[in-house]
Amino acid sequence: MGALIPSAAERCLLGRFYLATVVSELAHLAMPFQVLFMVRYLGEMNVGWVLLAERSVGLLAEIPTGALADRFGRKLSVLAGHAIAGLGWLCIPGSTLAPQSYWLPLVCLAFSVVAAGHALTSGAFESWVVDDLRAAGRRDLILSFFGRERSLASTAGVVADVVALYCVSQALFDFRWFFVMTALGEWFALAILATQSEAPFRADHYSSSSATGAQTGKSEWVFDADDPQAEELEELEAELAGAEGGVIETARRGWRNIVQHPSLIALAAILFWSVLTLGSGSEAIQTVFSEAHEAMARPAQNEEHDFALLELGSDVLGMAAPLAAVWLVTRLGTRRVMALGVLLPAMVSLAMYWTGGQIGAVAAAFLITTSMYHVFQTAADEYQHRLLDSTHRATTSSAFNLLTGLAGAFSGALIAGLFHWFSPAVGVACLGVLALPCLVLLLPRWFAQAEVEDVA
Repeated sequence: MGALIPSAAERCLLGRFYLATVVSELAHLAMPFQVLFMVRYLGEMNVGWVLLAERSVGLLAEIPTGALADRFGRKLSVLAGHAIAGLGWLCIPGSTLAPQSYWLPLVCLAFSVVAAGHALTSGAFESWVVDDLRAAGRRDLILSFFGRERSLASTAGVVADVVALYCVSQALFDFRWFFVMTALGEWFALAILATQSEAPFRADHYSSSSATGAQTGKSEWVFDADDPQAEELEELEAELAGAEGGVIETARRGWRNIVQHPSLIALAAILFWSVLTLGSGSEAIQTVFSEAHEAMARPAQNEEHDFALLELGSDVLGMAAPLAAVWLVTRLGTRRVMALGVLLPAMVSLAMYWTGGQIGAVAAAFLITTSMYHVFQTAADEYQHRLLDSTHRATTSSAFNLLTGLAGAFSGALIAGLFHWFSPAVGVACLGVLALPCLVLLLPRWFAQAEVEDVA
């Protein structure tokens, strides 16, 4: 599974990024209590309004914030994102100090500020890291970063959940203080990242073959540091990136990066469809799990206990699965690991049709689905950033995040429709069938260029 402890070179290049992730996740004590806060202070009927405001702002801000990061620097975008998100977390409990008639608009505004802060960080953080590694000549650490960063985030998240549950069980203080601590975590992460340098990001170089392909409409990204015309091409691309149009032009070019390259189009389709089907599969399987408890007429306390164990098992697998993805990619290749990350959860979802609602089988299906989804996402993140050009990396990454965010929003409607027409077990099996088209897009015809870049 590779080294569990990062090497000295990896710690030197990525140590502050890892530390910022751990600090922010350890302080994220508000995670289990966001919906509870909404229900307790706003009522169940108003939860949907807060979620709508938060998700709408997050999705609408993705592309503009990515373009800002490409124009003015990824470090500045990330630092601003942590500062703004921290302010939003602090305003969430602060809104309850106002008259009650103002609670709903103030809470909606506070969660929207958090979403805007996260949008500034989304895409820009990964772009900052990848470009720093490429500037240092350590592209081999890109895959390790995505695996280890996800693993550390999951580990810190487990610790934060345990601490939060202990504080609640002992009634140490009002749970609104958890939001204050989360804000402090954002600001501590900002202070850590402020000491990290940022390498100047630049346009990737094109080989002569890809330049010829651009004239025929079949261009693909190829990084060629030995190209004799590399310096001229770099200056030309930088000039184009800074040309007329400002942020709007940068955003347009970021989208164009996707639509002009078959590999990126295929990857965008895979990410959207996998999140729509497999991303919603874990929640659907939990519904089957609850139905199995009801069929066995088990006490409600046992059901809560089993759900807590299931979530803990998922979190623990979230610590190990990204590191497993790194090991698998180095031995099988990115395309095969992504195919495995689609095929295995799809087969497990299909098996729900024959399990008969057995609790053990449903729990195993949930754990396999969630762990393989972590594997798939780790491989996909590394693959995505290997294909992107540096100049518009943050904008294009934000475009991918927007697509997956939309898929996550639509997945709820998909589950509702399937469960309306079929039983939960059959609905989960249908999700498995719907996920299989992703395998077609993972054929070498679409991803041959990326495999060549693996070897380059």
